[in-house]
Amino acid sequence: MEEQWLVDLRNFVCDEPDPNEFIDYVPHFNKGIPKSEQHRLNISKSKIGEKNNFYGKKHTEETRKKMREAQSKVNRSGKNNPMTKHTPEAREKMRLAWERRRAIIREKATNPDEFDFDNGIRLS
Repeated sequence: MEEQWLVDLRNFVCDEPDPNEFIDYVPHFNKGIPKSEQHRLNISKSKIGEKNNFYGKKHTEETRKKMREAQSKVNRSGKNNPMTKHTPEAREKMRLAWERRRAIIREKATNPDEFDFDNGIRLS
């Protein structure tokens, strides 16, 4: 005589599925496993252009209004401010990088013949 749990399992697997029994479930068996650079590139390529689910569609004005309202309720003060994640050292590093970029832009503006604008390099 078979055990009851085995009979129930066989009936569950073999019977026609009842749509009322289905629960939205997404398996997370690969959660946390890093993807290779090639795998990430393949995923990206598989969703470009017409293959993208949202290709050729636009959000309705009603949806855009809902998104605006949802964003307006987000608290962005204090520790919730996205810029607070940067340490003082990181902020200083970003500030110096921007200063270097500004200097290059100023120099390009004063000596445009000395720069290859397409490649962003100095010719002389």
